[in-house]
Amino acid sequence: MALTTTPASSILSPIPAPQFFMRPASPADAAALCAIYAPYVRHTAITFEYTVPSVAEFALRMEHTLERFPYILITKVEPNAQSYNLCSRTGESPLPQACPVATGPASFTPLSVAQLVAACPLANEEIVGYCYASPFHVREAYRHAVEMSIYLKEDARQQGLGRLLYQQMEYLLKLQGILNLNACVAFDATNGHDPYLTNASVTFHQKMGYTRCAHFHRCGYKFARWYDMMWLEKILAHPTNCPPFIPWPELQAQAQA
Repeated sequence: MALTTTPASSILSPIPAPQFFMRPASPADAAALCAIYAPYVRHTAITFEYTVPSVAEFALRMEHTLERFPYILITKVEPNAQSYNLCSRTGESPLPQACPVATGPASFTPLSVAQLVAACPLANEEIVGYCYASPFHVREAYRHAVEMSIYLKEDARQQGLGRLLYQQMEYLLKLQGILNLNACVAFDATNGHDPYLTNASVTFHQKMGYTRCAHFHRCGYKFARWYDMMWLEKILAHPTNCPPFIPWPELQAQAQA
């Protein structure tokens, strides 16, 4: 999934096929992201949350995350859009990035922080997925470890978008000084007979380089049944000394300076 800068001369050109773009998420996107999250709450055991949060609550969660970590989303723009409605806060050429899924994940190059934060909402965009990091634990000694979260619209799965979001997020987290990525994933112990859960998330994380490090049995109860929980981890680096942690707002400010 090669991300290529959209030339300024092509801004008003019609889009010949659906294009995927990445940009930072903000609380203004809370309604769209909450709509993506809601089916996971109502119809699956992927999340152990019972009740769909209100848009206001979802926005507050986003604000809390953005105090320290990136929150990114991916959008789809259908053919015949009249313009890209782009802007650049840096005063340079517009920088939002097109991502033709057909090019394959192997060719993906992460966006720089400057490119990402310069991207604005596009005309006629549809948000189809999002990803964010959160603290692995509140104690200060855990500041270089995070828990990853990712959600895609049902019709946006199996297109490589999850890989794209995770690769971009890994790039940003490395810049922050994060060393350890963790994923808390519900596990189907019925060998494919559970109507509310598959092990697709476990498989996805393993393909992304995560390895299983813990398995908790019958620790979650939803839909009148018990669920296991699996922890998977990915180590980004093994430095001798502890690197500084750079909060996301500070990293953005450095890129815009």
